[in-house]
Amino acid sequence: MPDHTQAKDSLPDVPQHTTAIPRWLVASFGFPILLVVLVVGASVLYLAELRGQLENVVRGELHRISQAHGLRMIIRERILNLNRIFLEDDPFEQDAAYLRFLELGNRFIAVRRQLEPQADDAAERRVFMAFRAETIAATPSVERVVDLYQHGRLEDGRRHLLAVTIPAQARVFAASDAVHAFYRERGTETLASARRLYDAAFRTVVGLGVSALVLALMAAALAVRRIMRDRIALQAEIEVRRNAEARLHVLRDSLESLVEARTTRLQETAARLEEAQRIGQMGHWEWDIPEGTLTWSEQVYRLFGLPCDPPIASYEDFLCAVHPDDRDKVETAVAHGLARGEYQVQHRIVRPDGSVRQMQEMAHVTYDPHGNPLRMVGTVQDITESHRLQSQLWELAHFDALTGLPNRKLLLDRLQQAILLAQRQHATLAVALIDLDHFKEVNDTLGHAAGDSLLQVVAERLRQGVRQSDIVARFAGDEFVVVLPDAGTPEQIACILAKLRASLQAPFLGGGLEWPITASIGVASYPQDGTEPYALLQAADEAMYAVKRTSRDAYRFYRPPTGEATVGAGNT
Repeated sequence: MPDHTQAKDSLPDVPQHTTAIPRWLVASFGFPILLVVLVVGASVLYLAELRGQLENVVRGELHRISQAHGLRMIIRERILNLNRIFLEDDPFEQDAAYLRFLELGNRFIAVRRQLEPQADDAAERRVFMAFRAETIAATPSVERVVDLYQHGRLEDGRRHLLAVTIPAQARVFAASDAVHAFYRERGTETLASARRLYDAAFRTVVGLGVSALVLALMAAALAVRRIMRDRIALQAEIEVRRNAEARLHVLRDSLESLVEARTTRLQETAARLEEAQRIGQMGHWEWDIPEGTLTWSEQVYRLFGLPCDPPIASYEDFLCAVHPDDRDKVETAVAHGLARGEYQVQHRIVRPDGSVRQMQEMAHVTYDPHGNPLRMVGTVQDITESHRLQSQLWELAHFDALTGLPNRKLLLDRLQQAILLAQRQHATLAVALIDLDHFKEVNDTLGHAAGDSLLQVVAERLRQGVRQSDIVARFAGDEFVVVLPDAGTPEQIACILAKLRASLQAPFLGGGLEWPITASIGVASYPQDGTEPYALLQAADEAMYAVKRTSRDAYRFYRPPTGEATVGAGNT
């Protein structure tokens, strides 16, 4: 391979014209050029400073317009969430809408506090005074609706919402429209004024630059006449340079060989990168946003299970490969990425053979000088196996491997959720701790494999014997827990417990023997026996051990030590 350093060192020493440069030549070109540089430099600095000042003014107006628009959207979304509180039947959805309503209220106050102190003229203050008056007028009706919801008077809340609150909020929204319209009109006027000022300054600067350039050209013309006299000397120098060019051609051939060798290494590097992407289940793509064209690497086609011909040519073609349930999420992520400069999203795709794969995409956006998106470059990686492994790890951490029921950790979480729901709905809740009688004898007599089968049978019978809203979990060993949300009165709970005991009465067949299944059940109720998961489980455990100490094959309601527990046994 040619040595680029040696080639550079072997450049010929081209003779230089040693005649001293005349002072008149320096003056003829130096002064006009210096004048042009000073005029143009000062003009550019002035335009840059003026542009910066105007951009700050316009940016401030645009920021206020954006804040006013955000205020309108917050008011609108508050009205929608207030409606959802009374339209949704699901308590979780109602609570979510209520929390979102409170969050939007805080955002509304924060944005309004940012806007109002900035009012710097009488017209702006009048618009905000009208908006503030409508807000104050609408506040009592909103507080009244919220109070009705918090006291569970949903029907009264709906009537008050339709009759009073929505019209009042509509007036607030109209007042916010006036604020937004005021800022838009003022922003338009500010932008037009800034443009006029900048255009006038630009014309002045261009005039000065042209004048200086004309002066420089006149001086240059005078200098050219004098330069022609040195033509003979320059011809001699040209001949010397021709000889130097011959040697440079030799060096060029050496450089071409060097470039070819480095191109080969670059191609090898690209091949290794392609192989690394294949091993890592990853590919790259590029989206030309103005043209609307999409370019995929070969690895992306392989990940999507698609042929390279015909190629994926547009963003819409790509969306067709995304799972229908994930398309909205992908479009939202892309929209945010175009605004923020980068994005990351996980989504599913559907291959032509019908298989579903989990993908992770990351991308970066480049913009033109005006802030318009030009190009998005990103990578896509198949994370199906890691996603599946994470799901399996979560199930192993939260579900019992033998019975498939929720384990102790997941039980405590779901029990806490059920308690919170009961608090909001002012409802009751029951926790039944079920301990199998004589389970150790099953293991000793039939073996541990039969004992495991017995636990699986009991788990399935408990699942079949409860309501869809109830929770069944394996607590420990041969202990199970059943959570009964909205259980009702003790009599109603007793009916459910009788059904559970009946589902367990069928004997278990194992090792050629029929083994009867009985259980001791302790029951604790919320809020009488406790308001926390551990308190309820402790109370149910004490009631269960009270059954163990007496009759077994029965259930008992927990009562404080000074009281007596209610026991149900046999067919009672």
